[in-house]
Amino acid sequence: MTNQPSETKDHLLVLRAQLGQEEALRALFTRYNGRLLYYLRRIVGDDAEDALQEVWVKVLRNLNRIEKPGAFKAWIYRTAHNQAISRLRSQRIEVGLDELAEEPVAPSTVDDSLLVFRDYESLRIHQGLESLSAPHREVITLRFLEELSYEDIASVVGCSVGTVRSRLHYAKHSLLQALQPVEQEPNP
Repeated sequence: MTNQPSETKDHLLVLRAQLGQEEALRALFTRYNGRLLYYLRRIVGDDAEDALQEVWVKVLRNLNRIEKPGAFKAWIYRTAHNQAISRLRSQRIEVGLDELAEEPVAPSTVDDSLLVFRDYESLRIHQGLESLSAPHREVITLRFLEELSYEDIASVVGCSVGTVRSRLHYAKHSLLQALQPVEQEPNP
């Protein structure tokens, strides 16, 4: 599910930003700011804008250290993930992102790019996402909204590819259940 032209564009923008070209940095900001805010809202809620600001500070400080500019997308989401976890820990919220006990799932024969959720309205999907656990919400967001590969998601959240596959399996199942219409009891 990798988007080669997008990765190439990121690669060039990162290289140009590393050379000090402000317009390249602005382009990266424009390209990722809204998406990162959405992602962070899924994890830290109302603190997302503060966390996002801290992510961009880290990007500015560390942009020249990126050795693989083509991996910028995974790197910036890993930075956002770490910032979110740090923020939650500082608020003493028990996160549980790394402690899910899930059954390993065999790789699906169905292509994940064929979203089973396409028949639902996007508002309902976003509401359904809110009902998921933080780890499930995170992998669904990274896979289907940000189109990261399993390997990149594993890098972002700090787990194995198998765990990513398992979380996605259970997340999709939970999301489908959340999207099922609520049956109303018949009126007497």
